[in-house]
Amino acid sequence: LFAKTWNEGGDISQWMIDNEVAIVEDIDFKEIPEHEWVSIGTDERPWNMGFNGNDKKIYNLHASKPLFGYCNGADIRNVTIDSSSSFEAVETNGSMLNISSFADEIIATTLDDCDNNAAIILDAEDSNHSKSLVGGMVCRMDKASCIKNSSNAGTININQVNSMLTVGGMVGEVAEGQIENSTNSGSISFANPVYIPRQALHVGGIAGNISMKTGKAVKIDTLINAAGCVVAGPAEKIDINEAGEIEGIF
Repeated sequence: LFAKTWNEGGDISQWMIDNEVAIVEDIDFKEIPEHEWVSIGTDERPWNMGFNGNDKKIYNLHASKPLFGYCNGADIRNVTIDSSSSFEAVETNGSMLNISSFADEIIATTLDDCDNNAAIILDAEDSNHSKSLVGGMVCRMDKASCIKNSSNAGTININQVNSMLTVGGMVGEVAEGQIENSTNSGSISFANPVYIPRQALHVGGIAGNISMKTGKAVKIDTLINAAGCVVAGPAEKIDINEAGEIEGIF
């Protein structure tokens, strides 16, 4: 109800405390049918406010879309998605088939003290699309966005692939922004052999691909990738400090 109200431009004052939306108790989605969740924020009306989870947990959310869709100028913090939840891509968004836990795309947005423990699943069988972005937390980040003090422990399972694929333990693709003091311990696994040209497959323990725009900055600082994902790739123009296995092109 809240997501639908926001997306349609309705009044969300009943959910607000101190000029931001706040979760005041754990939320259990067990009564919501699978794949009926509607993400908060759309292209036309991106989420652009504060969202305080108050260290509460989200249980049993089984969705084909992340908690947030599109965020621009948002501040999301203190939110934990429990391992009883899962996110599985079952439909395309135009030519894209993306899946993550927290957001599809963040622009000038901060995620602080956010933790995902839910499984992320991509099954692209019989889907007509050209590209997939998969992230433990976010599919794509851009324009001075920041993920900090956060973690992903959810496994990422790639069951079927028909397209260019970019997979990151925390973020699929980073165009601009900063990831700091964060950890990925979720493994990335492929259920079947993947027949994709080498240049079309990007896999990394933190970010699948760092695809910077000219003159833009990406900072990767004090990270741990505990999932054992072997990554490789160019580090040109990237500020890497005390980082584990971060970004890769396989």
